[in-house]
Amino acid sequence: MNVCTPNISWHGCDPVYSCTINPVDSKRLATAGMRGSIYLWDIECPAAQQPTITFISSLTGAHLES
Repeated sequence: MNVCTPNISWHGCDPVYSCTINPVDSKRLATAGMRGSIYLWDIECPAAQQPTITFISSLTGAHLES
């Protein structure tokens, strides 16, 4: 297993409080920040190369409505 820590500014430099990888599709990552935003990401990890992480979508304040 290869491990790397990408240096990325997520959530506008606010803290990321939670992250999870989709158990069905391990290329999907969700992160949650301090302002109630949830961001969805796509992760590509080619062999022997740095991974690329691409923003897919966001849900902002969705949990505040329920």
